Amino acid sequence: MAKDVDWDSVEVQFRAGVRPLRAIAGDFDITEAAIRQRAKKHGWVRNPASLKRERVNAQLAAGSQEASQETSQRVACEVDREVQADVEDMERGVRVNRLILEKIEEDLPKAKGFKTYKAAAEASKTAIENIRRIRGLDAPMDLGAMTDEQLAALAKGKAPA
Repeated sequence: MAKDVDWDSVEVQFRAGVRPLRAIAGDFDITEAAIRQRAKKHGWVRNPASLKRERVNAQLAAGSQEASQETSQRVACEVDREVQADVEDMERGVRVNRLILEKIEEDLPKAKGFKTYKAAAEASKTAIENIRRIRGLDAPMDLGAMTDEQLAALAKGKAPA
């Protein structure tokens, strides 16, 4: 007996590309293979970056594409929900690491012994690195995109302009 699966919702989850297929399959009590087969058959693309292009194409095509527009909007909503959850996690991580720094600063005057100072220094270094990583402050530089002047400044230990 065929299962009654909400394939529109499966398509939204699939196209959003933010959850593993295994999780989506589990939510709908189907197999990953069933999702892959359906996606291949109906041309579903698992790429949130193509969402804008898909929306433009859907609006230009109009008419019978209204269902496609609705699906695109549902995909966008799903991506937005996942983005918001990521932002909340990042903000929580920054708050936690800041609390760690505050606690170290508060307790450091009471500390005794080299090992305690060393542990405090290591913990604060880790907290600062975590905050910088979360905020994206230490993104790798694209040396290939830099001008000769920027590379020369970098070689002298200065920040490239």
